Amino acid sequence: MALELFAEGRYAKAVDLCDRMLEQEPGVISGRVILARSLFHAGQFERARIQFVEVLKRDPKNLLALKYLGDIHYRDGEEAAAMACYRRIFEIDPHTRGVSSPVEKKEVVQTRELTVKRPEETVGGKKPQPLQEPAFVTETVGDIYREQGYFMLAGEVYRRLLVGTDNSRIAAKLKEVEDKISIKEK
Repeated sequence: MALELFAEGRYAKAVDLCDRMLEQEPGVISGRVILARSLFHAGQFERARIQFVEVLKRDPKNLLALKYLGDIHYRDGEEAAAMACYRRIFEIDPHTRGVSSPVEKKEVVQTRELTVKRPEETVGGKKPQPLQEPAFVTETVGDIYREQGYFMLAGEVYRRLLVGTDNSRIAAKLKEVEDKISIKEK
């Protein structure tokens, strides 16, 4: 009966029926799956997540629970957790075709990391080293300097970028590095 209600799109009725059934027989996995799917389609994602986790505790190879739980993770911006669920589905059944996901398979692109070695900047009671000229003046270069702790170089890049513009995002980054420089000076 609950499966019929679910199939008809009457999710609230299916949830009510499954809740009552599971109060009497909490170990019925099929009823819990229907409850969780109905909750999901009714937009009650947190409650659905709890039910799908409970299903997987009792049946770790339940493909539907893994698929829906992956979709909830993906919806909540938890891409790594979503991919873990989807990957687990294909580990269990490599030939599965009945499961689709919102994640598109993308070609793997190899990247390399470039780190510019510079002497540590000093401020305060010590004479600061001469500011080296940034090779490029782009927001990305400023971000790289900031992330590597070269706040003076990052500040110089951001100041140059702000000449003649009123970019609030870059202004905020400049303020952040200036605050970090003032903390170092203390």
